[in-house]
Amino acid sequence: MEYVRGGLRIDGTLSGLFDVKNGHFYAEKDGVTYEVEFNQRYSHTKLFGYSIYKRTAFEVFVPIVETDCQRIGFMYEAGGEVYTLGITFDSHTSRLSKRFKSSYWTFGGHFMAMYRMGTISVYKVRKRSIAKREALLWLEMYKTFKPKTWLFMGMRMAYFIMKPLWKRKPVWMFIDKIYKAGDSSEYLYRYACAQDDGIRKYYLADKKSPDYKRLKKDGFKPLRRGTIKHRLMFMYADMMVISNSTVFAFNDYSLNSSGHMRDLFNFYTVCVQHGMSIQKIAIAQNRLRDNIRLYFCASKYELENLNRPIYDYAGRDVLKLTGVPRYDGLINDDKRQILITPTWRMQAAVPVTKNEGVARDYNPLFKESAYYRVYNELINDERLIEAARRYGYRILYVLHPIVSPQAEDFDRNDFVDIVPSTGDMSYEKVFRESSLMVTDYSGVQFDFAYMRKPLVYLHHDDIPQHYEEGTFHYDTMAFGEICHNNDELIDTLIEYMKNDCVMKDEYRKRADDFFEFDDHENCRRIYDVMIDYFRGHEK
Repeated sequence: MEYVRGGLRIDGTLSGLFDVKNGHFYAEKDGVTYEVEFNQRYSHTKLFGYSIYKRTAFEVFVPIVETDCQRIGFMYEAGGEVYTLGITFDSHTSRLSKRFKSSYWTFGGHFMAMYRMGTISVYKVRKRSIAKREALLWLEMYKTFKPKTWLFMGMRMAYFIMKPLWKRKPVWMFIDKIYKAGDSSEYLYRYACAQDDGIRKYYLADKKSPDYKRLKKDGFKPLRRGTIKHRLMFMYADMMVISNSTVFAFNDYSLNSSGHMRDLFNFYTVCVQHGMSIQKIAIAQNRLRDNIRLYFCASKYELENLNRPIYDYAGRDVLKLTGVPRYDGLINDDKRQILITPTWRMQAAVPVTKNEGVARDYNPLFKESAYYRVYNELINDERLIEAARRYGYRILYVLHPIVSPQAEDFDRNDFVDIVPSTGDMSYEKVFRESSLMVTDYSGVQFDFAYMRKPLVYLHHDDIPQHYEEGTFHYDTMAFGEICHNNDELIDTLIEYMKNDCVMKDEYRKRADDFFEFDDHENCRRIYDVMIDYFRGHEK
């Protein structure tokens, strides 16, 4: 829910058991009907990658007027009968929670919403009433006698006590992977920190990560993950700049735990991207996954993909064609290096144990996978090693962060460096110094193509692809040759090494068509859009 233009705009989903074609589903406030607008936003439940259940997505706008009490319910009418439907709050951004009877949400300066008798009840209140409601919530949380709930109660207390001191200026928070910085959010953070705009900026990092020390060495003060300051700044944030989805999970909130604090989160989520949005990724990148307000893209093909109804961005002025921040650092510094860097596969990694922001565990069965066999054979192939020796190239095999725990499983030789990407490895440095990239479907292909350096793809017959194509079609848009086995790939690499690894005109034209910009002004364009948006929506 959000309060906008004098009313509540509510996004929701309706159980697929209800027939919306032959029945009538609507919102009702104090006897007045408000029609919902159905849309095709992603609302599937998947099991092992297959959709097993689909809900019907909708949105509705309900005006809020200056009266003491208003009650909003949801109704379904069919066969002459009218049914009052139950309401659940199954999102981090639902504002309300049924976890505690005293849960509430204040908005518009003097309105308070609560869940009461199957409705969203809105009351006109004064500051004294809000303080009383908060005290009742603290008491209810205390009476659970659960240490974890007490911890959240303490966080709420700290929020209100420290707010006058720590919230004197707007707060922008920047997040990449917790264990790995150096992505688009860090690039934009660095640019934003150089601007005199009266905004406090924080970049979240784990103190144990090499990037934390690097940022400190560069004169920045990264926000240390897990500290009280981190917890408070997440609640005080006005803008949340992310390169990966699931912003609440990255800040250690499950759906269950966010129910203690939802009313206090009031930030605008800004997506600056980890990889290009050209595949079918509605499960991770639909509008409500993180309640995204601005989404920055580098290509017209991303806009084409994201404007599909299943993402629910069309007509909302969310998508912006600006470039992405990390491309600003991509300046060629060729060191005669062949880079091999495929993406990961679900079949070859252990499941998430905490959240996507935390490094995966070691998989003891990894060496039994086709993924391991194919790439271990490739980096140890005698023809490839001999060609590298003859033409003066080194080979760098950079493991995807999710595969990095398996680094010691690979056999080693004198011409191939095997590099996990979870330590102090710099993607920017690797891209700048490499002459050619071998990948499969990884989003880093676009970083390389941005520099107009040659790529070769290994779409190996023995390894199923990881993503479904969206608006990027490899047969007509790939930035290099597509090989289907190791021998074919090695023949192609030898040809490139013979010719000093120059991008062919055919593929250069494809890159020119794909990217809207080829300068290094992406951060500037993005920052300008963000600051205009923020100033136009200041809370």
